[in-house]
Amino acid sequence: MSHHPLVPNRRPSARFTLIELLVVIAIIAILASLLLPALTRARDSARSTACLGNLKQVITGTIMYADENDGWLQKANMSPAWTTLVGPYINNDWKAMCCPAWPTQGNASHATYGLRHYTEGPYSHWINIGTSRLSNNSTFDPLTYALHVDAVYTDYMTQYETYCLYGTGKARLHIRHSNKANVSYADGHVASVARQDFWDGSGALKYGPSLNPYP
Repeated sequence: MSHHPLVPNRRPSARFTLIELLVVIAIIAILASLLLPALTRARDSARSTACLGNLKQVITGTIMYADENDGWLQKANMSPAWTTLVGPYINNDWKAMCCPAWPTQGNASHATYGLRHYTEGPYSHWINIGTSRLSNNSTFDPLTYALHVDAVYTDYMTQYETYCLYGTGKARLHIRHSNKANVSYADGHVASVARQDFWDGSGALKYGPSLNPYP
């Protein structure tokens, strides 16, 4: 049957119906829910890697400082702060003292890494990384002896200038990298350590008399 020339052909509408639009929105929401956790993990992984790079600079500068001081380090709770002493050995790059996942103002009084305060059990001694000895003449294994760690001063969420690594006080270990914290060791290497690995196999603490991490 021929079509009347004065009656226009009706073509299917190219517009979305409301149902089709809702289906598209639902699909986008599902894809976003699947992708966002992966993107978050990738971002956290990148920050942790950058943090390890910063810690590597810090421990390298610390070793250089020790080399010029008969192997001895400044104690964590003494003045001037260890950051002030190590700073010149990393070109005073205070940003290296700050973790990308928890940045603060980069200077010698505010960092986000802590220097070990409890050197042996509940006691604080001077550390000599040249001879792997403490000032009480006990020795340690530089491969496993932690020096710096992700830390936080819990009153203001910034690190305090005494930089005590462990304890029940305000300056604490900070678990901020997907249930891990980054650590530097006396031999110069750095590593990412899971929360549970801050205890040894017997249930005792590896690095201090008490552990009350944040969060």
